[in-house]
Amino acid sequence: MKRQDSVQNAFDLPSDVLVATLDVYKIYREGEIETVALGSISLIIREGEMLAVVGPSGSGKSTLLGVLGGMIQPTTGAVYWSACRQNISRLDPEIVVDIRRRFIGFVFQETNLIPHLSALQNVELSARIAGLSKSRDRAKYLLERVGLSDRTGFIPGMLSSGERQRVAIAGALINDPKLVLADEPTGNVDLATSEEILELFAELNQETGVGFFIVTHSQQVASRAKRVLEIRDGVIVGSHGRGVDVRDLNKSRILNLDSRGRLFIPPHLLNQLGKPNRFQARVERGEIILAPYVKEEVEAMIPFVTCRICGKVVKERRMACPKCGSTL
Repeated sequence: MKRQDSVQNAFDLPSDVLVATLDVYKIYREGEIETVALGSISLIIREGEMLAVVGPSGSGKSTLLGVLGGMIQPTTGAVYWSACRQNISRLDPEIVVDIRRRFIGFVFQETNLIPHLSALQNVELSARIAGLSKSRDRAKYLLERVGLSDRTGFIPGMLSSGERQRVAIAGALINDPKLVLADEPTGNVDLATSEEILELFAELNQETGVGFFIVTHSQQVASRAKRVLEIRDGVIVGSHGRGVDVRDLNKSRILNLDSRGRLFIPPHLLNQLGKPNRFQARVERGEIILAPYVKEEVEAMIPFVTCRICGKVVKERRMACPKCGSTL
């Protein structure tokens, strides 16, 4: 069997899965130094799902978004897109770009709008980048849908930060994507505007079925997601349900087994136990109980001497060798 076929067959997924990763690693190398940005990431995103990813800065959130969007090539592992039903990490980059134009939309913290183009022209530009023609009517519809029907002729400098983000959202939806990848979409707006954007996401999710994968630090954003993944040091350490409190993730964390059956225990929990590196495991009443294992090692100091004449080892305290009688 060819390698490509074996990778594709590794995906045994339900029909409603949009994107999935299987044991993905991303390792950056600079000289002899290796940095593991992602380690053994396996996840699925389903149709119509609103999923958020939380974690400290540098934990790998944006790298994961880039891998899911086909913008970052994983070092190892597979990335499945339902749009082509195969591992896109082994496809020609030009093919990946072509599929992405019809499948995924992007919203970033920085809107990246062209300053001298109007809101309508910026959305139309997104359409041209996606390879769409005759897009003016859809661009107008989307600007109306995000509440900017009276701002279509305004350039970005004439719009508020929230309005600029709405233009960017309209641009992300121009290709009618199945999934929107959003990296800190409310990072540059105030709380009231953030709520408006999140409400818009929820409406679009409910009405059109588009899925959202949102990278965030925000409690406001995470609390609106149906499911929340927690990532630390490039590893998904747990998942959380709706209404998560990002200020105290201990309350709702569910630890996940990875694709190899391994369980990652967050370092701060190990610190509370004194950083053990071994555990005893037992099953009690349908639960697996892990307890730190500490083995007491006792060194016994046994005095002995070897007779220089006959070579007998004498362990007792004696003045003379019991075999040959020579002085010890």
